[in-house]
Amino acid sequence: MATPKKTNKRIVTTLTLLSLLATLIFGELTTQAYYKIYHPSLDTAREIENRSSALSMLQTWKIENGQIIPHPYFGFVYKNSNTVTDYNNHGFFSRSNFPITKEPNEFVIGILGGSVAENFGRWAQTHLAQKIAELRPETKKYKITVLNMGMGCEKQPQQSILA
Repeated sequence: MATPKKTNKRIVTTLTLLSLLATLIFGELTTQAYYKIYHPSLDTAREIENRSSALSMLQTWKIENGQIIPHPYFGFVYKNSNTVTDYNNHGFFSRSNFPITKEPNEFVIGILGGSVAENFGRWAQTHLAQKIAELRPETKKYKITVLNMGMGCEKQPQQSILA
């Protein structure tokens, strides 16, 4: 037989859990109502699903038309074509082929990462040497080579393969 003290503790625990659950449900409902009223243009789950299937179809089209090549470690790499000259021998958006032989008066900067690193690397290949020379005039006598080893859809430890 349960004592009145244990019964009171169970009632308090049950009420606490029920009030917590009610608070969570209320918070969820008010958040949904807010977004439906003030932000009706936000994507629904169905629209996101349609976009992702369209993206998948675009990816398939790029593979079938030879713009990208499936790769066992990186997911995909770009195919070097006559129209795009910025892809190197391994399919990365880099002007230098890998591996390179460093010259005595040369700094080699490798940019590793995902899509953000890839886009930064595109900018860096043309502008980083200028910016470094502006900040440090003594570096003008050195050749600065930027290796863009960033690739969209990458995650760690994929970049480590290139290092």
